[in-house]
Amino acid sequence: MNTKRIGAFCIDFIITAIIYEIPFCISVMMPLLQGQSLTGTQMIVRVLGSSYIGILYLVLRDLPESGSIGKKILKLKIIDVHTKERASSKQRLIRNLFWLLGPLEIFAYIFCRKRLGDMTARTDVINEKCC
Repeated sequence: MNTKRIGAFCIDFIITAIIYEIPFCISVMMPLLQGQSLTGTQMIVRVLGSSYIGILYLVLRDLPESGSIGKKILKLKIIDVHTKERASSKQRLIRNLFWLLGPLEIFAYIFCRKRLGDMTARTDVINEKCC
């Protein structure tokens, strides 16, 4: 199960990177390659805007009932730990807000075998055919 969950994370991470890179390339790289000079403020605003778009996907990716693209491909679902039913939209959003803590979320998973977001939202990720 952990392998599938890590695989789903890797798929979603690649998608997040692509979602970040597209506006970054259009708003920062293309102007620079075309010889335009960007002020420090313009550069910061454009990089932060691209980052915001990537982070937005990272936080909202599990809102569809089927979960993220990675979970859908690997046939995983997010459930409420008490009812064993699909987690609510609110639970799925809360669990993903914890990605804003970055490395803390990863360390929690490595050491506790459970994400901080899952602990707080009272969710778990299981195989879709299970339960």
